[in-house]
Amino acid sequence: MGEQEYFEQRLDDQINWYDKKSVFSQQRYKQLRTAEIVLSLLIPFATPFIPSNHYLVYVVGVSSVALALIAGLLSLHNYRDNWVEYRNTCENLKREKYMYLTKTGPYARENRFAILVERVETIMSCERDIWQEVARYSAGEGDRSASTYSGSTGS
Repeated sequence: MGEQEYFEQRLDDQINWYDKKSVFSQQRYKQLRTAEIVLSLLIPFATPFIPSNHYLVYVVGVSSVALALIAGLLSLHNYRDNWVEYRNTCENLKREKYMYLTKTGPYARENRFAILVERVETIMSCERDIWQEVARYSAGEGDRSASTYSGSTGS
């Protein structure tokens, strides 16, 4: 695979994928957290008015169920963690691309393209390793260290 082909089919494609996933996860996280905050404020606000407006029992009940559902979705899908990890990986890939294009850092010497491929593939491999550990932990096969990972994907 040549340099131009690698940029188009691998590096740029992965940068775009991580960027889109990061944006999606950020939006979903903020939407659900906003709903969670609003519902958690609505419940104590509406509760004292239940004796005079009996329909508020249903509002409080539905709000409580929705609040539990949102908390479960946030926990299950890890939107915040995904947002941060995808953004980190995207920015690491961009950094490598721009250092390569400007011939700086490790790309100021011979075999620039080979170094780029090795470093980019390492970044993406680390990302896959992190999610495999998280998936194993979620399935009950791993240890607790996977759930507390907060480091970068490295470069």
